[in-house]
Amino acid sequence: MIFRIVLLRHGQTEWNARERYQGQTDVPLNETGVVQAKEAAERWLGTDFLAVRSSPLMRARTTAEYVLQARGVRRPVSQIVTVDARLAETAGGQWESLYFSEIATQWPEEFAQWRRPDINCGPVQGETPKESGTRSAQAIRETLSGVLPKLGNNGASATVLFVAHGNTLRAATHVLLGQPDSHYGSIPRLDNCRAHILTYTPGASREFQLIDANV
Repeated sequence: MIFRIVLLRHGQTEWNARERYQGQTDVPLNETGVVQAKEAAERWLGTDFLAVRSSPLMRARTTAEYVLQARGVRRPVSQIVTVDARLAETAGGQWESLYFSEIATQWPEEFAQWRRPDINCGPVQGETPKESGTRSAQAIRETLSGVLPKLGNNGASATVLFVAHGNTLRAATHVLLGQPDSHYGSIPRLDNCRAHILTYTPGASREFQLIDANV
Protein backbone atom coordinates (compact mmCIF):
# COMPACT_ATOMS: atom_id res chain seq x y z
CA MET A 1 0.00 0.00 0.00
CA ILE A 2 1.46 3.33 -1.08
CA PHE A 3 0.17 6.81 -0.42
CA ARG A 4 0.98 9.78 -2.59
CA ILE A 5 1.08 12.98 -0.56
CA VAL A 6 0.61 16.34 -2.27
CA LEU A 7 1.88 19.27 -0.18
CA LEU A 8 0.50 22.32 -1.98
CA ARG A 9 1.41 25.89 -1.10
CA HIS A 10 -1.33 28.54 -1.32
CA GLY A 11 -1.57 31.14 -4.06
CA GLN A 12 0.10 34.54 -3.92
CA THR A 13 -1.03 37.27 -1.54
CA GLU A 14 -0.24 40.96 -1.67
CA TRP A 15 2.19 40.45 1.20
CA ASN A 16 4.02 37.77 -0.79
CA ALA A 17 4.33 40.19 -3.69
CA ARG A 18 5.59 42.98 -1.44
CA GLU A 19 7.95 40.72 0.57
CA ARG A 20 6.24 41.17 3.92
CA TYR A 21 6.49 38.44 6.51
CA GLN A 22 2.98 37.00 6.85
CA GLY A 23 3.41 34.28 9.43
CA GLN A 24 -0.03 33.58 10.88
CA THR A 25 -1.58 36.91 9.85
CA ASP A 26 -4.70 36.03 7.85
CA VAL A 27 -3.95 37.65 4.48
CA PRO A 28 -6.21 36.76 1.50
CA LEU A 29 -5.15 35.80 -2.01
CA ASN A 30 -4.58 38.67 -4.42
CA GLU A 31 -5.68 38.57 -8.08
CA THR A 32 -2.53 36.73 -9.11
CA GLY A 33 -3.09 34.23 -6.32
CA VAL A 34 -6.61 33.50 -7.53
CA VAL A 35 -5.29 32.84 -11.04
CA GLN A 36 -2.59 30.57 -9.62
CA ALA A 37 -5.15 28.66 -7.55
CA LYS A 38 -7.34 28.10 -10.62
CA GLU A 39 -4.31 26.91 -12.60
CA ALA A 40 -3.38 24.52 -9.80
CA ALA A 41 -6.94 23.22 -9.81
CA GLU A 42 -6.58 22.40 -13.51
CA ARG A 43 -3.23 20.66 -12.95
CA TRP A 44 -4.73 18.39 -10.29
CA LEU A 45 -8.10 17.89 -11.93
CA GLY A 46 -7.33 14.30 -12.89
CA THR A 47 -6.28 13.25 -9.41
CA ASP A 48 -8.73 11.71 -6.95
CA PHE A 49 -7.99 12.83 -3.40
CA LEU A 50 -8.92 10.41 -0.65
CA ALA A 51 -8.74 13.25 1.87
CA VAL A 52 -8.05 16.99 1.85
CA ARG A 53 -6.55 18.91 4.76
CA SER A 54 -5.93 22.65 4.96
CA SER A 55 -4.31 25.24 7.16
CA PRO A 56 -6.93 27.41 8.89
CA LEU A 57 -5.56 30.56 7.26
CA MET A 58 -7.69 32.10 4.50
CA ARG A 59 -5.05 31.96 1.77
CA ALA A 60 -4.76 28.18 2.14
CA ARG A 61 -8.48 27.50 2.60
CA THR A 62 -9.35 29.56 -0.48
CA THR A 63 -6.76 27.71 -2.55
CA ALA A 64 -8.22 24.38 -1.40
CA GLU A 65 -11.69 25.62 -2.31
CA TYR A 66 -10.64 26.45 -5.89
CA VAL A 67 -9.07 23.00 -6.28
CA LEU A 68 -12.33 21.37 -5.22
CA GLN A 69 -14.64 23.69 -7.16
CA ALA A 70 -12.89 22.66 -10.38
CA ARG A 71 -14.32 19.17 -9.73
CA GLY A 72 -17.87 20.49 -9.55
CA VAL A 73 -17.96 20.61 -5.75
CA ARG A 74 -20.08 23.56 -4.69
CA ARG A 75 -20.43 23.03 -0.96
CA PRO A 76 -18.50 25.33 1.43
CA VAL A 77 -14.91 24.24 1.95
CA SER A 78 -15.65 23.76 5.66
CA GLN A 79 -17.95 20.86 4.77
CA ILE A 80 -15.46 18.94 2.66
CA VAL A 81 -12.01 19.96 3.89
CA THR A 82 -10.73 19.23 7.36
CA VAL A 83 -8.95 22.29 8.74
CA ASP A 84 -6.00 21.50 10.99
CA ALA A 85 -4.39 24.31 13.00
CA ARG A 86 -1.07 22.44 12.98
CA LEU A 87 -0.74 23.21 9.26
CA ALA A 88 -0.65 26.97 9.88
CA GLU A 89 2.40 28.94 8.82
CA THR A 90 5.44 29.40 11.04
CA ALA A 91 4.56 32.00 13.70
CA GLY A 92 6.36 35.24 12.89
CA GLY A 93 6.92 36.71 16.35
CA GLN A 94 8.38 40.20 16.08
CA TRP A 95 8.79 39.82 12.32
CA GLU A 96 5.09 39.43 11.61
CA SER A 97 3.82 42.04 9.10
CA LEU A 98 7.28 43.63 8.60
CA TYR A 99 8.91 43.98 5.20
CA PHE A 100 11.94 41.75 4.68
CA SER A 101 14.07 44.89 4.22
CA GLU A 102 12.97 46.08 7.69
CA ILE A 103 13.74 42.71 9.25
CA ALA A 104 17.20 42.63 7.63
CA THR A 105 17.94 46.06 9.08
CA GLN A 106 16.73 45.35 12.62
CA TRP A 107 17.94 41.74 12.94
CA PRO A 108 20.68 41.29 10.30
CA GLU A 109 22.29 38.18 11.80
CA GLU A 110 19.04 36.35 12.56
CA PHE A 111 17.59 37.22 9.16
CA ALA A 112 20.69 36.05 7.30
CA GLN A 113 20.69 32.77 9.20
CA TRP A 114 16.99 32.23 8.51
CA ARG A 115 17.49 32.92 4.80
CA ARG A 116 20.48 30.55 4.59
CA PRO A 117 18.26 28.52 5.48
CA ASP A 118 18.71 27.12 8.98
CA ILE A 119 15.88 24.89 10.20
CA ASN A 120 16.62 25.83 13.81
CA CYS A 121 16.56 29.59 13.20
CA GLY A 122 13.23 31.37 12.94
CA PRO A 123 11.70 34.79 13.51
CA VAL A 124 12.60 36.52 16.75
CA GLN A 125 10.09 35.40 19.43
CA GLY A 126 8.36 33.24 16.82
CA GLU A 127 8.74 29.61 15.80
CA THR A 128 11.65 27.91 14.13
CA PRO A 129 11.00 25.98 10.92
CA LYS A 130 11.83 22.83 12.88
CA GLU A 131 9.00 23.55 15.31
CA SER A 132 6.38 24.34 12.67
CA GLY A 133 7.57 21.51 10.46
CA THR A 134 7.31 19.04 13.33
CA ARG A 135 3.72 19.97 14.19
CA SER A 136 2.75 19.87 10.51
CA ALA A 137 4.45 16.51 10.00
CA GLN A 138 2.48 15.19 12.97
CA ALA A 139 -0.77 16.35 11.35
CA ILE A 140 0.21 14.63 8.11
CA ARG A 141 1.08 11.37 9.84
CA GLU A 142 -2.16 11.38 11.82
CA THR A 143 -4.19 12.03 8.67
CA LEU A 144 -2.56 9.10 6.90
CA SER A 145 -3.19 6.83 9.89
CA GLY A 146 -6.81 7.93 9.94
CA VAL A 147 -7.48 7.11 6.29
CA LEU A 148 -5.66 3.75 6.27
CA PRO A 149 -8.78 1.81 7.34
CA LYS A 150 -10.62 3.15 4.28
CA LEU A 151 -8.23 1.27 2.00
CA GLY A 152 -8.22 -2.10 3.76
CA ASN A 153 -5.46 -4.55 2.89
CA ASN A 154 -5.95 -4.79 -0.84
CA GLY A 155 -2.71 -3.12 -1.81
CA ALA A 156 -4.50 -0.05 -3.08
CA SER A 157 -2.84 3.33 -3.46
CA ALA A 158 -4.34 6.71 -2.63
CA THR A 159 -3.52 10.41 -2.81
CA VAL A 160 -4.00 12.86 0.06
CA LEU A 161 -3.84 16.64 -0.40
CA PHE A 162 -2.51 19.12 2.16
CA VAL A 163 -2.84 22.84 1.40
CA ALA A 164 -0.69 25.05 3.58
CA HIS A 165 2.36 27.34 3.52
CA GLY A 166 5.85 27.53 2.08
CA ASN A 167 7.93 27.53 5.25
CA THR A 168 5.78 24.98 7.04
CA LEU A 169 5.56 22.52 4.15
CA ARG A 170 9.26 22.74 3.35
CA ALA A 171 10.13 22.01 6.97
CA ALA A 172 7.51 19.25 7.23
CA THR A 173 9.03 17.58 4.17
CA HIS A 174 12.43 17.64 5.85
CA VAL A 175 11.04 16.20 9.09
CA LEU A 176 9.12 13.41 7.31
CA LEU A 177 12.20 12.40 5.33
CA GLY A 178 14.17 12.09 8.57
CA GLN A 179 17.17 14.00 7.27
CA PRO A 180 19.85 15.59 9.46
CA ASP A 181 19.17 19.25 10.18
CA SER A 182 22.28 20.19 8.21
CA HIS A 183 20.57 18.91 5.02
CA TYR A 184 17.58 21.22 5.31
CA GLY A 185 18.83 23.43 2.49
CA SER A 186 18.56 20.49 0.09
CA ILE A 187 14.74 20.70 0.26
CA PRO A 188 13.68 23.18 -2.47
CA ARG A 189 11.58 26.20 -1.59
CA LEU A 190 7.96 26.08 -2.71
CA ASP A 191 6.65 28.72 -5.10
CA ASN A 192 3.04 29.85 -4.78
CA CYS A 193 0.59 27.08 -5.78
CA ARG A 194 3.39 24.58 -6.34
CA ALA A 195 3.70 21.27 -4.56
CA HIS A 196 6.15 18.80 -3.11
CA ILE A 197 5.05 15.24 -3.80
CA LEU A 198 6.01 12.46 -1.42
CA THR A 199 5.23 8.79 -1.22
CA TYR A 200 4.43 7.04 2.03
CA THR A 201 4.84 3.29 2.36
CA PRO A 202 3.81 2.12 5.85
CA GLY A 203 6.36 -0.19 7.40
CA ALA A 204 9.10 0.46 4.84
CA SER A 205 12.64 1.21 6.01
CA ARG A 206 12.23 4.69 4.54
CA GLU A 207 8.52 5.33 4.86
CA PHE A 208 8.57 8.77 3.22
CA GLN A 209 10.33 9.66 -0.02
CA LEU A 210 10.33 12.91 -1.98
CA ILE A 211 9.57 12.05 -5.59
CA ASP A 212 8.95 15.51 -7.04
CA ALA A 213 9.60 19.05 -5.81
CA ASN A 214 8.04 22.43 -6.56
CA VAL A 215 5.80 21.09 -9.33
